[in-house]
Amino acid sequence: MTQNYVKENNLQTAMAEYQDNMGEERTLYDQYESELGTVTQVYDNTTGAGEQVYAVVKNPDENAEDVEENYAIL
Repeated sequence: MTQNYVKENNLQTAMAEYQDNMGEERTLYDQYESELGTVTQVYDNTTGAGEQVYAVVKNPDENAEDVEENYAIL
């Protein structure tokens, strides 16, 4: 029995962080050139903890309260 420990979609979104010119209003693509979504917010921790948070959504015009939350930690 094979079991996946990583959600592929979340992994692809997290790995997109390392693309050049990462920033707000940028459309992200995974390594297979499939569109992941648009970056709507970037938060770089300023306390030295190294935390970086990117909000990536399929529809940047959607209301924030209607967006489903997913995350990936690298």
